[in-house]
Amino acid sequence: MDHLRRYFLRANGSQGLVSYEASHLGALRRVVRLNAYPAPLMEELAGSLAETAAACGLEAETPCCFLDGSPEGVILPGISAAVMNQPAYLPESHAAFSLLDGEIPAVRQALREAQRCFREAKGIHDAWEKVYIANTDFAGVRRFAAEKSRALIPGEPAQPKGACVHRFFGAATADGSVDHIAELTAGLPNRYFLKGRPGTGKSTLLRLIAAYALDRGYDVELYHCSFDPDSADMVVLRSLGFCVFDSTPPHEYFPVLPGDEIWDLYALAVKPGTDEFYAAELAAFQAAYREKTAQAAEFLRAAKDRYGAFCAGFLRDLSPGLWQEEKARILRELLGPAA
Repeated sequence: MDHLRRYFLRANGSQGLVSYEASHLGALRRVVRLNAYPAPLMEELAGSLAETAAACGLEAETPCCFLDGSPEGVILPGISAAVMNQPAYLPESHAAFSLLDGEIPAVRQALREAQRCFREAKGIHDAWEKVYIANTDFAGVRRFAAEKSRALIPGEPAQPKGACVHRFFGAATADGSVDHIAELTAGLPNRYFLKGRPGTGKSTLLRLIAAYALDRGYDVELYHCSFDPDSADMVVLRSLGFCVFDSTPPHEYFPVLPGDEIWDLYALAVKPGTDEFYAAELAAFQAAYREKTAQAAEFLRAAKDRYGAFCAGFLRDLSPGLWQEEKARILRELLGPAA
């Protein structure tokens, strides 16, 4: 049994801080909410909780932190329970002890600077996409999406419609691009790898497949792009055993399993010779985009360093015994006697 599934509920990209946390936690019967717990404590707590849950035969989902990929909490769908931390640097966090030094304001400022760089990168990316949008047969993409939807998703339109959960499978962290595609798709008999270029219809195709499935009553996991949350990056239908995802940098994968297959939208729908005809412009867009995202990464590293200093200062004054007692109390609150 797959006991652990990691993803991101928050993103720090071109739209600033975007969160799907409320939609995940709102329907749960029991939620332990933590405020400004340092990352090392959350990592220890999440590990203990996931290990105990596995021993009880429960699957655990671990929302991760966009700053460094560390755990922000654990969700236990089987018992409708979760523990979720709100890091001190989030705008909505008002932990009093974060006012004791200047680290948290510095972290927030660095994150704002990273968001500025991502917004500027998005402008470059939009211009990059326009080249391909003008040379892509979107009617052909829609026909392809309809054909694949009919082949993969049985049934007729139904009521009620299926439920859709929204997440991010990856993030641009201080340590580089991180994704959990391999874990999220493990065990699925069929995986479809979307290849293409910016603006060639990958997100359009994913949304069409998701909409088709929802209309037929299937539950869908829709994963968004952390850089641009308006864009879809992956759709998963676990009940039907397949997923389709954007398999281009920075999350590029290639088939390795019998049920893996490439869907190449560039070959399917883009005017032949587009890459060659616009080679100079495309290279300039790519270089400018990389430069701007590299600047954003520098600010993310600065944010991580300052947050690390804040956490270290807090941990110096923490009683290990009191922490172990609190950790045990949280485990009991979520899991009862099994903890």
